[in-house]
Amino acid sequence: MIHPDRNVSALSLLDPDRRAALVALAAVRDRQPVDLLNDAVDAYLDVDAWQRAEIEAALREADAGDFATEEEVEAAFKPR
Repeated sequence: MIHPDRNVSALSLLDPDRRAALVALAAVRDRQPVDLLNDAVDAYLDVDAWQRAEIEAALREADAGDFATEEEVEAAFKPR
């Protein structure tokens, strides 16, 4: 059974349209809205951590002068 009021404080942070959509999705998926919210936050944090790591790695490469050659750039944008 879906309990949309479980952990209402977390859901109360959402605007009414998002909250209603999340509650409806939870009902369809037979999950708690707060669990879907936690899944979404986890996914966001994972993507953010990955992006920051990639940016930091790219900055280290740039600082080391490790840039793509003209041929590598052309090959990357060549139609396949």
